[in-house]
Formats: sequence, C-alpha cells, structure tokens
Amino acid sequence: MDLILPCNDTSHLPLRFKDEKKKTILHYSHRHELSFFKYRKVREEGYDCYGVKNIYCHQKCAMVVDIASSISISDKCNACSNWCRFGIPLYVCEMCSFRLDFDCAKLSPSLKLDCHHHLLTFFKDFKKGEEGQDSYCKACGKHYVVGSVYSCVQCHFTLHLECVVPSSARHKYHRHPLIMME
Repeated sequence: MDLILPCNDTSHLPLRFKDEKKKTILHYSHRHELSFFKYRKVREEGYDCYGVKNIYCHQKCAMVVDIASSISISDKCNACSNWCRFGIPLYVCEMCSFRLDFDCAKLSPSLKLDCHHHLLTFFKDFKKGEEGQDSYCKACGKHYVVGSVYSCVQCHFTLHLECVVPSSARHKYHRHPLIMME
C-alpha cells in the first residue's frame, strides 16, 4: 500500500525523533531525500521516497555506509572472487582491505570441519577464482569451474558440496529420509 502525502515540505520539522531516529536521510543509492516511515504494522520501519513510487529502504539497510563508491573497479570480493559492482553494498576491513560483497556477507553460517583449520562457507554459485589458484576439490580431487561448494575465504581451500554434506538426511518434520538433489 502506498501512502501519498499532500505536502512534502518537512523543513519545519525537527531532524530527529525522540528515539534518535533520523526523520530524513540522503542515501547513496537514491537521488532524493528519503523520509522515515512506518504505516501501522504493514511493514518494518524504514525510509520512503515521496517523489518516487515504490522506493523503500529498511532502516538497517539505510544505515549501511557507502563504501562501494570508494572502491576501485578492479576490486573483487575475497569470498566469491566476483567483481564488486558500484552501487551494491560492500563490506571492507579498513585494516587489511578484505572485501565481502553484500551477497557473501549475508551467506549461511560457516562450517568447521576437522579436515581444515579455518571455517568453510557455503557458496551456491561459486566461480573459479584467480588464475593460478587451485580449482579442484580438496577431498575428491575433481576440478570445478562453477557450482555449489564450501570454501575457505582466507586460503581458498574448497570442497564440492557433495563431499561435505551427506547424500541423505532426516528432518524432524518429515518421516522419510530426504535425498540431496542437484
């Protein structure tokens, strides 16, 4: 449901609510000022653009810093090796320049396996990384180019999904065994 307000002039209002939430923000992803909005319990608190229909930004997403505009075009995500795209949130360690694009930053929790000393993270559509990196599964030895893998973002130790997870599993909400499908 869109709410159209007759007056867009908010210059007479204080800049913050009592709970310190900003009433309006300028966000790097949109050219207009975004206004804080919560319409009953229809959706979470966030920011809307009154000038453009269907522009909405969750409050937590609105607070993501625009690090993407300060990266060079040659930067790659250290987890998936994809090129970092302008305008897409990017998390960067200011101490060592380690980079995670938004998709990798929101991945499922990592696994700790006895066969490797770092955590392994699941990547659904993993692409072969830098030239010179090994492109084979450390468990079965098969080469990979694209596919689902568990990979170490620190040293690129990689395992095929099939080599990490069992081919069948049981779930508490289903009485039959579940078989992994490609």
